[in-house]
Amino acid sequence: MTALTAKATDRILFGALYIAVGVITLWAGFRLANVGLEMGFVNDYLQRWEVAIRFYAAHQGQWPVFEGNNHVDYMETLTRRMRRSNAHPPDSNTPVAYRYRIERFGGETEDIFILCLNDRIILFGISEKTLNRLDKMLDRQPDLGGGRLVGRPGKNQTTYIGQWRL
Repeated sequence: MTALTAKATDRILFGALYIAVGVITLWAGFRLANVGLEMGFVNDYLQRWEVAIRFYAAHQGQWPVFEGNNHVDYMETLTRRMRRSNAHPPDSNTPVAYRYRIERFGGETEDIFILCLNDRIILFGISEKTLNRLDKMLDRQPDLGGGRLVGRPGKNQTTYIGQWRL
């Protein structure tokens, strides 16, 4: 086997370097895009829910009875009443206003169910990574045990339940 010339060695090393830089740039771009999706979830969806809930409560909107097991019926009734009171819930990227889907680059998808009560918003089906990032955005510190946003593992042990006190 013959030794590589200096020119051939340079080409191989610089080619590998360019490929490594490209892979790192691609990875950083996907990560940045995924963070942007989470920020959009907070800014364009969760905070608009907060505004709609506060508006509805300020105008003495009548809250439906939540019995603990009627999540979908409760949210259907609440969104219907909110619309009648001109406290429109925000638009979602799903057919219903109380469900939101985060489709990340890389194939991960999160289906988040929103349960709104008069003093808090409960998030079901959220990943630990997203919940931690939301905690940093809303509380300015990553502590799921304290602050306005608290979280705990769900029954399936793969997703979390977050509770955001308004």
